[in-house]
Amino acid sequence: MSSLKDCLREVRKAVTEHLEGYHGGGPEQALQQTPREEVLAMISLISICLLEQELHKCGDGGGTSLHEMQAPLKVCRKALKSFIARYAAGDEGASDKKRRRTRQDTEAPTPLSASRGTPTAERPETSAPINLGQYASSDAFDQNKQKRMKFARLMGGAKVAAEEKGSAGGNLRHNTFVASKDELKRMSANLESQFQSAMSHKGKKGLGA
Repeated sequence: MSSLKDCLREVRKAVTEHLEGYHGGGPEQALQQTPREEVLAMISLISICLLEQELHKCGDGGGTSLHEMQAPLKVCRKALKSFIARYAAGDEGASDKKRRRTRQDTEAPTPLSASRGTPTAERPETSAPINLGQYASSDAFDQNKQKRMKFARLMGGAKVAAEEKGSAGGNLRHNTFVASKDELKRMSANLESQFQSAMSHKGKKGLGA
């Protein structure tokens, strides 16, 4: 009769050998680089295989219950093998994609990468004047350049500025302007006074009003 340590040692050895066959490298490297799901699936597969071997050794003397376990164990073994094979194939495909992406990033920048906006150094338009229209002279952005650029991209201000620069004296501005902070304060004060006046006037009305 084998002890618990012997069984665990046997399972660990078999799992390590299988992982080395799938991923290569040394035993410790194979265990460290393998995802947790794949390791657990491999442990389950090895345990089922060892259990099937023990049931096969017992033969008919093991009883009907042991014989009935063989069919479910076989189904589980096939499912785990299929899962591990798909997982290993997915890891290989992902690693290949990662290597290709790394190789492309180390090469010269392409128009595709520039259009994605990944390189932060290749953005000369941030220093160019942005046409914000009626919001140019307002304090809506609190002197925040990131807010201004985000608003310009959403509203098409950068595109309008480029068109104005390319056209001969084209003027796309309109005559409406956003109120400044002082103007907003004055409007708020006027609204507040009008509200208070209306409330006091309503309170002075009689029941017959």
